[in-house]
This record gives sequence, C-alpha cells and structure tokens, in this order.
Amino acid sequence: MRGTQGASGSPLAARSPSRVRKHAAAAARLLAGALFWCALGALCFAGFGIGRLQCGGDVRGCFRHPLASGSGADSPSDGGAPLQVSQALAVTGEGSFSTVQQKCASAVDAIPRVALMFLTRGALWHEAMWREWFRHAAGLVPADVIRAGNCSSEMFSTMAAWCAVKGPLENAIGAQHLYSVYVHTQPGFEGFPTDSLFFGTELPVHVKASWGGFDLVDATKALLRAALANERNKKLMLVSESCIPLYPPTLIYQQLMSEPKSRINACPHRHMMPWRWHPKMARGEQVRITPRLWRKTSQWFAIERGLAQVIVDDTAVADLFRKTCVEVDFDEELDRNYECYSDEHYMPVLLAYAGKQEETDCTGLIMNVDWEEGGPHPISYHPDNVTEAVLRQLRKPDDCDSAAALRLTKEMFVQAGAPASAALCSEESPWSNRLLAPSCPLFARKFSDATADAVLGLLTDCGARLDIAACRQSSQQRVLPVL
Repeated sequence: MRGTQGASGSPLAARSPSRVRKHAAAAARLLAGALFWCALGALCFAGFGIGRLQCGGDVRGCFRHPLASGSGADSPSDGGAPLQVSQALAVTGEGSFSTVQQKCASAVDAIPRVALMFLTRGALWHEAMWREWFRHAAGLVPADVIRAGNCSSEMFSTMAAWCAVKGPLENAIGAQHLYSVYVHTQPGFEGFPTDSLFFGTELPVHVKASWGGFDLVDATKALLRAALANERNKKLMLVSESCIPLYPPTLIYQQLMSEPKSRINACPHRHMMPWRWHPKMARGEQVRITPRLWRKTSQWFAIERGLAQVIVDDTAVADLFRKTCVEVDFDEELDRNYECYSDEHYMPVLLAYAGKQEETDCTGLIMNVDWEEGGPHPISYHPDNVTEAVLRQLRKPDDCDSAAALRLTKEMFVQAGAPASAALCSEESPWSNRLLAPSCPLFARKFSDATADAVLGLLTDCGARLDIAACRQSSQQRVLPVL
C-alpha cells in the first residue's frame, strides 16, 4: 500500500528492528507536529472569528478591538452589565483590508479619518448607495497629508503598493482610506450577511434603545467608545439609516477636517426649549444643572475627539438626566405636562457644564430635515420626492456655494499610484479656509427604505452631475471620472 514502502521499495517489515523503531519514532514526531499545527490553526480560526465579530471599525478584520470597557451609568439599560469585550488582536492575512489600510497609513504618516457611526434599528436601507459613495473615494489620499510627508519617492512607491486600488473593487469601504465605519443595531438583529458592505462593522454590544429615552444616549456612547479606540479617527460623526449624503466622501471629509470646531450646538440660543428643564436638575447630588446651562442641539453631530472623550467619560450628568429628563404626561411639581428628550439635550448640556461650549460652532449642523408639517418628527421623503431639484435645494444653495466647494475638493486629493506632481510637492496648501460654512448641511434625512432604489438611481446618474457617488454609464452617457 502507498505510504508503507521505503526509499528502496522494500516493505518496512523486511527492515531491521532498529530501523523500524527509528522510522516509527519519526512518524510519531510527524503525527504530533501535524496535530499541533491543526490545533493552532483551529485556535487562529476561532480567534479570527471572534476578532471579526468584535471589530467595530474597518470591515474584513481589524487590528485592535475598538470598544473599550464601559462602566457604571453607561451600561445598557436593559442588561445592567458594563460594556466589556476582549482586547485580543484579530488574526488577519497580509491581504486583508485592514492590513492594506495600515500599510497605506504608514506610507503617508497615518491618514487621519472620519468615524462614520450609524445608529440604526437594523438593516441599512441605502446599502447599495453607500457602496457607490465609498467607491467614489477608493484609492484617494489627501494632498495635505502627502505634503506633510515631504513627498519622498519612497512615499509615492509605498502609496502605489498599498493605497492604490487593484483589481475588481470587491469591498468599497476597505478600498478607501478616509473613513472608519461603525454600526450599532438593536438587540435581535441577526447581523449583516457576509456579502454585505457592512459585514464586520457591527458593534458586539446592542443597547435596546427607544425613541426619546436615555438609552439612545447609551447606544451613541457605545459608538463613540468604539471610534475613540482608533486614534486615527479625528472627527466622529453620527448618522442614521434614513440619511443620505449631499456631497461626495471627499468633500465631507475635507470639510470636517478643515473645521476647527465641532458641529454640535452647546451655546445658548433662542430655541433651547426651556420648558424641558426640570427644577430637580438643580438639586442633583453630584451635579447641578441650572437654567443657565440648559442647551439643545440636533441628535446628529460631528465632533472632535476631545469632546467625544468628555461625553464617554461622563457618568454624573448622565445619571442626573436618567432620573430627571423623562417623558411624562403630568408633573405635579410643575403642575403641567412635562416632556424631555435626552438625545437632544444631554450632550450640549454636558459640554456647557464642562466649559466646552466655545469648542462648538454654535450654528453648525450636519443634517438637513424638513419640519414644515410640525410635530415631533420631520417629513419623510417618498420616491416621488427624490429628484435632482430636491437634492440641490437640500444643499441650501442660497447660502452655500456647493459648486465652488466641489470644484476645490477635486484638487485636494491624489490618486494613489499616480506619479508625483512638482506643483503638489513644492507648494503649500492654498486651502486654509473652510470650503462651506458650518451652517451648510452635509447630509439629509428622512429618506425611508422605500426610496432606496430612487436614491441609488439619482446619485449614480452621470447626467444629474450631483457628483455625490460613483456614477454609472448608460448608453446615452459617457463615464465621468471619479475625481
């Protein structure tokens, strides 16, 4: 039989006893080695699976788990236990997307990122559109980052090796170097399928959040913790499953990176809804929030790392809001109906209490919504509302010069693998000012799941020239360059 013959072709049984023992010992060592490597492989595979499930940042593997241990008041309200997870490293191959992105970052002195944090109920309705949106930034590197690296020949060769797009673009998130992605879903969500754009981006913890409750803040804090674990994330932005971008990823990235203040409103203004403040807030045991500190902002924001850390570290103001900022029908102390929604008040009040209001732009917003019908919710868009005219109007054209911003943005990025430009390396960046004012929205909502096909069709229509996502060629259209 095969495997029982020696080098000379004679059976093992015909050999001397000493030689038989020698070969038997060798066979035993080979068997032991094979069992060792099989066991090690099984452990690595299990480690990879755990690491992938825990990876709240880059899809298809991560280097360090992004979610630090939670504590105390920041624990999920439905479970009571702290948000704790392993800090083990995921086992990834040299071809994994996270490896590629780390090598790309090393080539250009660590490209800073925007953390795009999705606070969702479950599935992301506009996944197909997001795929084309990320594709729009594939292989692009900020020109300012290249200048900071002195435009060395080694940098450009390494960029070509690690930052450029090679072959078919199978994963649009992994092929771009500007955004990290984190998704929080409700308990019970089965997770994204393996062929989903968002597979591997889910947080391993799921806070059962309800509209108007403080648990919405708990879920947001879980996203902030995950994003803060990656030091490359310099701006952290919260969006929902009903949001769509009004600009390409390059403009939104450059816009946020160029803004010295955060897009959250921690300053006093005329629309702070003072009737939502409760006298109990001024009688807190650890913290006292007086009417002078009362603030209101949008639930959706884009903030600097420093402010995000203040929010994540806080427990005292959070405890006060859990007890006092609640929705009730009638309050005996106030002798009137009382309602309070922490997702609109907690963070700006906390930042004002911490003396950080000057670090917010006080007028900025990232989301454009339509409140004309009144009530607790903005208007939801339907497929018939998804038109080029509507999207251009959502950009607030009377106040925001979108055309100029789009034109400038195209000069602010370099395609990895392109030859070095003498002008790029010899001149300082001429774009010291912001592209748009903080009052110019970058996203819009609420676009329901019913609008997914219409949104995808419009944003990828080359003829519309909205320049938001990678456009698709039709028989009557020519392909426009990505940038």
